[in-house]
Amino acid sequence: PPSGRSGRDILMIFDGSGSVGQANFHNMLKAGATLAADILANGKNKVGAMIFPAGYHASPITSSYSTVKNWLDSRKFPSGGTPTQVAFQRGAAWINRYVAKNGKIDKHIVIFTDGAPNNAPAALAAANSLKGQGFRITSITITSSQSLVSQANKWASTPKGNNTYHIKNFQPLMTELGRSQFATAIFSKVCRGP
Repeated sequence: PPSGRSGRDILMIFDGSGSVGQANFHNMLKAGATLAADILANGKNKVGAMIFPAGYHASPITSSYSTVKNWLDSRKFPSGGTPTQVAFQRGAAWINRYVAKNGKIDKHIVIFTDGAPNNAPAALAAANSLKGQGFRITSITITSSQSLVSQANKWASTPKGNNTYHIKNFQPLMTELGRSQFATAIFSKVCRGP
């Protein structure tokens, strides 16, 4: 990239809908903090985080692990619906605002979700629109619903194998080891290829 930095700029978007539940939400954010540490370890990447539907607040996109971790640690469980299409649009707007200040970067959204979007066709249309604008989307699903997994796989960029990851429930995220394994598996995809 023109900035002379060959890193990636990644916005993690976390589903805070009612179906996730408070304990699972906080464990998912802890796993996100572990993933952020992995992403930032090379000194070239930057990462930020956004929660939906809680006003779509987002952290800075930064190379500072402590900034991202402190932001994630301070989030309250929002509950509510799953307006995935709005999360995609707000996430893209946040990255684009950052790009306007910092020049051309690899625009990459990693979305974590457990449930069907409120409006599945709108979520797919939003994902396709972003991919058409040069965004890479990686879908992380935590669900036993095969139909949600196949929906989320449609949001993901190609090659699908580098941009999808699925676990059946939140149980692995209850332990530090489980969160670490989850983050490592995602990291190996996120920082590989397009």
